[in-house]
Amino acid sequence: MSAEPVVRDATLADVDKLVGYEIQIARISFPANPIVDPESHRARIVKALDDPREGTFVAASADGVVGWTWVSIRENFLTGEQYANLRSVAVDDGPDSTAVAEALVLHAERFASGRGVTEIVGRVHVRNVPMRVVYRSLGFEAEHLTMRKMVS
Repeated sequence: MSAEPVVRDATLADVDKLVGYEIQIARISFPANPIVDPESHRARIVKALDDPREGTFVAASADGVVGWTWVSIRENFLTGEQYANLRSVAVDDGPDSTAVAEALVLHAERFASGRGVTEIVGRVHVRNVPMRVVYRSLGFEAEHLTMRKMVS
């Protein structure tokens, strides 16, 4: 990348690129059964762009969009407290990919904080080491671990 990307709100013009990111995330996060239907992802993204409880942001450089994050404000059904859920973080491969991912997550944190939210959570597939490193570098701590076994 020639210059540091700028994080901005996602727009309808970005949707095709964001659909690609969502498919990439699905393949990484759900390798056995990813949802790769572009129209399914497109509908969800377009709906989120107009929802004030959804933060949809892209990192853009002179070359175009190079990363994406989607954060949702949710409510804990037991306590009633609000929290932020990092639904998606994806970046283009490259020498600055870690810095781009960090910038996007920090932007999502500011979005959440600006809405009075004091907790942000992100889920990551155990084999997605680069994203786990980003989360750890930003002070995230593991809280839950899902165990899975296929039975016949």
